[in-house]
Amino acid sequence: MRVFLSYRREDTAAHAGRLADGLRRRLGRSDVFIDVAGIQAGSEFDAAIAEAIGRSDAVLVVIGPRWLSARDADGRPRLTDPQDYVRREVAGALARSLRVVPVLVGGATLPSGADVPDDLVPLVRRQAVSLDDATWQRDVDALVDVLRGRQAERPRRRAWPLVVGGVLVGAAAATAVVLLLRPDTGGGDGETAVLASCPDADDGWTRLLGPGATASGRVDEGDAGSLDFTVTDVFAQAREDGRWEVVITSELANNLGELREHGDWVYDQLEVDRQPYEQKTCFSVEARYPEPGQRSRGRVGFEVGDDPAKGLRLVVQDSDYSRDFTLTTAASP
Repeated sequence: MRVFLSYRREDTAAHAGRLADGLRRRLGRSDVFIDVAGIQAGSEFDAAIAEAIGRSDAVLVVIGPRWLSARDADGRPRLTDPQDYVRREVAGALARSLRVVPVLVGGATLPSGADVPDDLVPLVRRQAVSLDDATWQRDVDALVDVLRGRQAERPRRRAWPLVVGGVLVGAAAATAVVLLLRPDTGGGDGETAVLASCPDADDGWTRLLGPGATASGRVDEGDAGSLDFTVTDVFAQAREDGRWEVVITSELANNLGELREHGDWVYDQLEVDRQPYEQKTCFSVEARYPEPGQRSRGRVGFEVGDDPAKGLRLVVQDSDYSRDFTLTTAASP
């Protein structure tokens, strides 16, 4: 199964890169083409793109919020230009009768036929797949199922991957074709809630880590590099309902060769005395998409049901890689 990713850099560069990584780990590195990695130095761009599309079994058109509205230097919509590279990629794939799948990211919706040039109308008549940041791995699994033609029902709750020695060694098999996926939030509309910014700690909070002490963990992605996390502060506050809120300040260092998103989904779960908790209460970040070599500081809050003084471990992830590390140990009696 060879897959070509079509995307507009100013619209979905980070999402497309993240999707390419996930597909390579599921399908094989050589079977996924994305222009930043798939074109050899000195190659003619147009010829390389045409060749890659011709060798592909499927073309994924990654559509973000600016895919339709992107404009050139003169203020004209890029898609109205017959020479626009995205339009040429998609129109060329449609003309070859390849399998072309619209992939919606960043909350984007599928354009209507009236909004696109005539040669792209067949694209917007096709069933779209939506990838949500909050359920990214599960949604990519479902996309691969779509590409492979598997159709089975997926459980509503996520199955945790097996982590041995801090490295993900297996993932739950994809078991559903669910299009336009949204996580189950308990509400009627199924939309993902937007997290509030994390508060500054005041006298009502208890410091569990810092200042001066830190905790760190590395998500090792082999030859691609790593994401390195350094936690500098951990505060906790008891609530009237008997639960706790724990707010973590973390610095992410992007030591990979491409853009990464520093989103709340990176902080997979917080364990208290080995009991995992997934419910987040807040999130704020300095640089949402750190470039290679860049650092980004963020805060994430978790709601937990047990006293965090019993000891904390944080699980962080990137695509199919995961790592957990100790933040604090149990307080002495």
